Amino acid sequence: MIVCWGQMLLLAHNSVTDLLSGQGSPLPEAGPDRLMSPLAEFTMPWFIAALVLGYVFAIGLSAVIAWHPRSLSTANADRLLGGQRVLLLLGLIGATVAEIVMAQPAMALVIFGIGGLIRFRTNLRDEELNFKAILVVIIGLACGMSELALAVFVTIIGWLLIWFIDKSQAYRVRITAAAKDIHEVLETESDAILERIRNSKLKVVNAAFDEKRRLVIIVSAPVDLDENRINRLIREALEHPLADSQVRIRPL
Repeated sequence: MIVCWGQMLLLAHNSVTDLLSGQGSPLPEAGPDRLMSPLAEFTMPWFIAALVLGYVFAIGLSAVIAWHPRSLSTANADRLLGGQRVLLLLGLIGATVAEIVMAQPAMALVIFGIGGLIRFRTNLRDEELNFKAILVVIIGLACGMSELALAVFVTIIGWLLIWFIDKSQAYRVRITAAAKDIHEVLETESDAILERIRNSKLKVVNAAFDEKRRLVIIVSAPVDLDENRINRLIREALEHPLADSQVRIRPL
C-alpha cells in the first residue's frame, strides 16, 4: 500500500511539473496549424496502423485473461460472465489512456481523478455502464486535446467491441422438480435436457446441481430473446414427468 501511494505521489509530482513547465504539449501554438495538424494524422498510415495494432493487442490479450479456462467453474460462472465484458472495456480504456498520457503527461492526473469520480461517486446502474462512461470521458478528453484520430479510432473500436460483447445476454436458469419423487428423473434426464436446450437458440455455458438438487444452468441467449421466450424454450426441453417443473430465470 505504501509503495502504491508513493507511485501515485510521484506520478502527480511529475504531471504537475510537466504542466507548469509546458513540456509535452501536443497542440500547435496558434494559426492554421492548430486545425490542420490534428486532421493530418488521418493521412499518416503508420500512425493509424500503430493505433489499430495497439487496440487489437490490448483487447486480444484482455480476452485471454477474461476467458481463462478456470474462470467458468461451477462455483463462479454466473459471477464472472458479466465481468468478462468489463475486462475487455478496461483493456480498451488502458490503451487509450496510454496514448493520451504519451501525448500529454499531465493528463495522467486528470484521467485518474475523473475515473475515480465516475467509478465511485456517480450513481450508474452497473459496472459495465461505469466503464462506458469512463471511455466516453476519455474520448472527450482526446477531442479536447485535438487528438482527433485517436478519438475517432477509439470510438470506432469501442463501438465494435460493445456491439460484440452485448450481442448476447447471460441468464441463470434454475429448474426445480415439481415433486420430491422425481428429483431422480431430473438428474437422470439432465444430459438430455441440456442437449435439447443446445439445439434451440440458447448456448449452455455451464450446468450443475446445487445443494437442493436443483438443476442450475448458465445460458447465453441472443439479445432479441426476452425472458418469456427463453422460458418457453426451456420448458420445451422438459418432457413428462418434468413438464410441471418450476423454472426461474434471472439475467446476469
